[in-house]
Amino acid sequence: MVRGIIVPDMRSASQDTIDRHGLMSLAEASEIVGYSQEATLILVRRGDLLAIDRSGRPRFPGFQFCDGQVAPEIKYLNMVAMLSEMDSADLFFWMVRPCPQLEDETPADVFCYDPERVLAVARNVLNSGW
Repeated sequence: MVRGIIVPDMRSASQDTIDRHGLMSLAEASEIVGYSQEATLILVRRGDLLAIDRSGRPRFPGFQFCDGQVAPEIKYLNMVAMLSEMDSADLFFWMVRPCPQLEDETPADVFCYDPERVLAVARNVLNSGW
């Protein structure tokens, strides 16, 4: 299990950042993955989904849902974060900030159309102590 998949409250996150990347409720994420809410939380604990705590409730960043389903690469991204001793809040914020290695696009914006590129950058940047 990736440490901190559900992380401390994100009050410090700008609302614009949160809104832009479509933090979904547990019910919305469950509908996308096609499982019950309980089964969706199991996916979170296994590292197959990224969830962050927002006012005591899990929220699911929209960048991990590509073409109406969970991008399988999210699991590998969670593993890179774990190996880099990052929690999920750190991973979320890394994903939504412009990245020079991605021509100043955010990893979140690149993830669905080129997940392997985001993973390669994540391995290089995050393991070097971003």
